[in-house]
Amino acid sequence: AGFASDPSKVAVFAYDQGAIMHDGFTAAHRRVGMFLGDYTANHFTSQGWQLFDAALQWAMGTSS
Repeated sequence: AGFASDPSKVAVFAYDQGAIMHDGFTAAHRRVGMFLGDYTANHFTSQGWQLFDAALQWAMGTSS
């Protein structure tokens, strides 16, 4: 997920195990980042929860 106003910025990102991340670090395991504030979940739509659930499942290796 990203920002239409600035495609160089993302709100959700993922790195697979072994991927080169920022600053040359290698991901030891799958990693997912979601920029969420303290009250973001209060405003999730059903699609927002689907994205959240899919990110967790991918990070845990329970989805492709």
